[in-house]
Amino acid sequence: RAAEREYAAACAAPGLDPAQALRLTLERVGVLESQFRISADSSLLQSGVGMLEALADARADEEDAVPALLALA
Repeated sequence: RAAEREYAAACAAPGLDPAQALRLTLERVGVLESQFRISADSSLLQSGVGMLEALADARADEEDAVPALLALA
């Protein structure tokens, strides 16, 4: 839960660079994937997908939006 709070606080920082937001999100999704491999709890993967979707939605209106980068993830 502490990691979730840290992630939320970091992504809410004013002026956060889109590339940095993507890096933070991919890092957190990677942790969720590792936890899934240990526990086989599919809700962890669902959380990861939700985080990626939320990032894409939040940046959709920006000129240099991240969705194209998410395809590589």
